[in-house]
Amino acid sequence: MELSRSKRTTRYISSAIQGKLMVRLSIYWIVYNSALLVVMAGQQLVRLAPDLVTGQSNFDLGRFSHEFFSSSRPLLISMSVFCPLIIWDMLRYSHRIAGPIYHFRRVIETYNDGGELRKVTLRGDDLLQEFQVTFNRLVDRVHQKSGTQVPEEVVDLAAESQLDAIHSLIEGSGIRAVEAPPVSN
Repeated sequence: MELSRSKRTTRYISSAIQGKLMVRLSIYWIVYNSALLVVMAGQQLVRLAPDLVTGQSNFDLGRFSHEFFSSSRPLLISMSVFCPLIIWDMLRYSHRIAGPIYHFRRVIETYNDGGELRKVTLRGDDLLQEFQVTFNRLVDRVHQKSGTQVPEEVVDLAAESQLDAIHSLIEGSGIRAVEAPPVSN
């Protein structure tokens, strides 16, 4: 049984889902980090407040900004590095939702265009597995009412997909298959 079926070749398939999610995540990142920088700058200004009030300090905005950003350089670098990583991870994760939706839509469009109604087989790590079960029950019901049968190869693919899912789950857990010792009487 070949596991390459479960490998994804396309990450970005739905601007309606994934695009909006990436934009929203980017906005959250910008707002959060901007607020964090403002709070950090405010905290440093509060520390300078007693000296500024008593006149014991000459405040220079340029020097303050330079010192603030110099002392915050590791944080700024971290912010710059983690944003693309978080967005990439969210893109990969959202594909586990957008991919199945795309697949369901393709099956429905094929049926609406006069094609055969088929069961949907999702990858083992895709989300919407419960919807797959419900959808496939609907396909069975439609075929039952119309007196037709679900194509055999689709049923076989569904069983194979579940075996692939179990196999990848075992691989991901670090469990190794071993032979059981013979049972002695």
